[in-house]
Amino acid sequence: MRPWLDTLFARMLLVHMAVALLVALLFAVFAMRQQAQTLARATAPAWVAALAPVNQGLLTLPRDASVVTTVQLLSGPPPSDAAMLPVYPRFTTLAAELRARGVPVRSLRVSGRTGEAVTWLEIGRGDAVQWVGVRGEFEGIDVRERGTIGISIGLAATLVAAWWLSRRVLRPVSDLRRAMRRFESEGELPAPVAADAPIELRELAQQFSELARQRHELDEQRRTMLAAISHDLRSPLGRIRMAAELLPDGDGVAPRRDTIVRNVQVADRLLGSFIDMARAEDAPLTERVDLCALVGEVAQGEADVRLGPLPEPAPWLEPADALSLERALRNLLDNARHHGAPPIELALRCEGREVVLSVRDQGPGIAAKALAEMQRPFTRGESSRLTPGTGLGLAIAQRTAHRHGGTLVLSNAAPGLRAELRLPWVPRRP
Repeated sequence: MRPWLDTLFARMLLVHMAVALLVALLFAVFAMRQQAQTLARATAPAWVAALAPVNQGLLTLPRDASVVTTVQLLSGPPPSDAAMLPVYPRFTTLAAELRARGVPVRSLRVSGRTGEAVTWLEIGRGDAVQWVGVRGEFEGIDVRERGTIGISIGLAATLVAAWWLSRRVLRPVSDLRRAMRRFESEGELPAPVAADAPIELRELAQQFSELARQRHELDEQRRTMLAAISHDLRSPLGRIRMAAELLPDGDGVAPRRDTIVRNVQVADRLLGSFIDMARAEDAPLTERVDLCALVGEVAQGEADVRLGPLPEPAPWLEPADALSLERALRNLLDNARHHGAPPIELALRCEGREVVLSVRDQGPGIAAKALAEMQRPFTRGESSRLTPGTGLGLAIAQRTAHRHGGTLVLSNAAPGLRAELRLPWVPRRP
């Protein structure tokens, strides 16, 4: 499975969120700062006038005293719960405005909740310092809570909006990707992309649809031609074999007759493989197949095949085609029998969300670099050059697995070769 961040959806979602947060940050920096400057300029004159006696050293507020001028002043020091709020522009801007108007504000703190809040100013030059509080003009310390709630709601809204927008933008891409997968696995031609999709995606979908249609027609023609040729050639081969078997006995006739019959049989098997190759891609997946029953039927009567323990409950495949699965298993057994060595082990097991049909022989195996190439049609290993065969057995098994949404995996088992059909697993329903 790909990491989530490697998906186009995740990257677009992150881009949308980053853009939204950048816009919000720019708004906070410029709009809120401008608002804070306007409020500070409107508030500062009244505060400067009220603080003038304190600033000029003409008034020292006794502890716990309260003086009402243009604003209500309180004597310091501030309570222990008073907090500095350096990230809020209106407080930092107010302190800067007061300094610009001649009030030497060293620091600023806030206590109390909004409505009853007190803004504490540390005023003084040199060692002459005193705290003065101004009541009720600005937000209280609970501004942090409201800010946290507001930021959380904003982030959640941004995430939801970015998720919705990313899904909407990428929906045609997802539809096209699913159509490509269905065409690859099932041969189903893609449906047209939604009319509201971007024009670039519509053009890409149209090009892929045309390519898929051409590929589908070529595959149909190839399968039809292959099946027709194979079927038409079997009739003359049958007549040749019958004529050879009817030859009268005579000096040197029997060996030649046996050679003719043997070559006809090889050609007939080759044609049968061609037909199986065509059927492996055409078989409709309309059945529900009990794999335990299928494996048991394939192993029955095979003296050189050892069947391992079967899983409980029995795994099923749906939709599937029992005949093509049986043909793929028999091809794997024939490949192990002709190119490996007995005994041949046939096993069925469940691994997570997969069911594995495994065939293992005791032969020399295959060179590691040739494992992938052996699944191609008409490919044969060096050790099988002198052995009759078509090189289609593994290719048929691979296409059958792919048709059922799975894969064929080849690996050296030391000794022998292990061929595994890994297919999606569906638990058996009661």
